[in-house]
Amino acid sequence: MIATIYDYYNGLYKADQQQLAKAFDMQTGNMKTIKKGKVESTKLSTFATYFTKPSNENWLGNILMVDIVEDRMAMVKFNFETPEVHYIDYLILLKTDQGWKITSKAYVANPPM
Repeated sequence: MIATIYDYYNGLYKADQQQLAKAFDMQTGNMKTIKKGKVESTKLSTFATYFTKPSNENWLGNILMVDIVEDRMAMVKFNFETPEVHYIDYLILLKTDQGWKITSKAYVANPPM
């Protein structure tokens, strides 16, 4: 399950669509955030396509918390920092026949710490 989180992080950083496909539930997964006071939702398959070039910046990513339920579901709090933005992600993962998949992502973004 931890490997899935780092497939997500490294997939974004390297713009590696194979890693992102390995991490995300590309069929039904979604991402949510608040923009201008309203909930905005994007499919994870769409979000993955935003990353077309590897980053040349230094990013930091680390897991802050993991809660696993019956080895079938997990919630991960992930700290994700770029030079411009500091993100806190909550990632919901389900264990599928293909392994752990991120099925839902919610995040907040702020200026760097």
